[in-house]
Amino acid sequence: ATYLKLLGEYKLKYVLPYIEAVLSETQDNLLLFAVHKETIAKLEKALSKYNPLKITGDVPKEKRLPLVKKFQESKDHRVFILNIQTAIGFTLTKATRALFIEFSWVEGENSQAFDRIHRIGQTESVLGQYVVLKDSFDRKRMETLLRKRGLSI
Repeated sequence: ATYLKLLGEYKLKYVLPYIEAVLSETQDNLLLFAVHKETIAKLEKALSKYNPLKITGDVPKEKRLPLVKKFQESKDHRVFILNIQTAIGFTLTKATRALFIEFSWVEGENSQAFDRIHRIGQTESVLGQYVVLKDSFDRKRMETLLRKRGLSI
């Protein structure tokens, strides 16, 4: 568990320039998924100039839907940072990209997280991406998840 937490934080040095490029070169709205609070906090701080919204387990349930509504309706928020386990049941069709900086062992949780954008009402193509570092434990986890889907790397 400690290794996965550190790996999530380590990935940020690679993924933040990519996120910056997407935000500066496109009009895409992003959902960023992570598992660990530390990774989410560092993402939020690094992307503060984009005024990101976030939902983690620390956000009371009654405050989550107003954040979803704010993201969906506001032009001031292009980035929504979400904990995979708390991102259940929302419609976030404003987003056109989902980036999994950290992902769950449970394929159903990852699929449900991606389904936040891929819903009825979505009029754009959507892109889901997983950040997997070469020769890391994430590669083995991704191979396992893909095998569960009947796919391979």
